[in-house]
Amino acid sequence: MRHVFVRHPPMPELRGRCYGRLDAALPDVVFDRAARLVAPHLPPWPITSSPRLRCIGLANALHALQGSDDAVRVDARWQELDFGDWEGRPWSTLPRDELDAWSRDVAGYTMPGGESFLDLLARVREALATLDRPHVVVAHAGTARAALHIAGMPLDRAAAATIAHAQPVWIDFD
Repeated sequence: MRHVFVRHPPMPELRGRCYGRLDAALPDVVFDRAARLVAPHLPPWPITSSPRLRCIGLANALHALQGSDDAVRVDARWQELDFGDWEGRPWSTLPRDELDAWSRDVAGYTMPGGESFLDLLARVREALATLDRPHVVVAHAGTARAALHIAGMPLDRAAAATIAHAQPVWIDFD
């Protein structure tokens, strides 16, 4: 089955900070602009979204343009990696030894007070199993990277994949 992933719009007020579960509101005009740019490249499939405001805003704006009878489906399993104690902190202030440990084990390292990429993979696998037909998934870079790995991309390539804001990423699953 094929799904298309769309990452939320950029979060300029969080630039330079570690954020996964941390959320901040964006003006509706940002969501409307992003939706108008990406919508022509999307099929009229049902939309499912992470519960983060930055995703729901885009999902709702896409839904309004789509005019579908299907409601936007919100699923917490599409949330970004939980960075735990790192959330909201500038990347430059994170302990070097913890960052080094993460870089040595990108998949298995559990963020202090958070989760590992393996945990994220398990959540995304569960969420994918609930989709009975192709969907547009409005979520996060980490979520899309996890989906790429689940679809068969080697972990190192998936973890390093560039996931642009408000751009479609088509992923085929066996």
